[in-house]
Amino acid sequence: MSSRKQRDELDLLTSRVFLFLLGAFFIALGSLALSRSDSLQQIFSMMGVMFTVIVTMGLVITFIGIAGDDKFVIKTANTTGSHEVLIVFILLAIGIVSVLKRAK
Repeated sequence: MSSRKQRDELDLLTSRVFLFLLGAFFIALGSLALSRSDSLQQIFSMMGVMFTVIVTMGLVITFIGIAGDDKFVIKTANTTGSHEVLIVFILLAIGIVSVLKRAK
């Protein structure tokens, strides 16, 4: 295996934790923004629709992380986690996985 292949491959548990963390972040971000709106008119504005889409995207990512097929979860996590900004979520996922593996 090349070093790039080793760096890009996440195992199943790390992939699931990563997708769960990413989905939870999107749900929290969108919910926070929707809770800050003062009236029902603001919720149905363009910004409200955008934050609703962010919450929905978070729900889908979280659902994939929890109930997705093993190969699809790994593929989605590798595709999603390829951006440099998401390194924080990957590091959090690796930390959580290491704690879970020590607890066994």
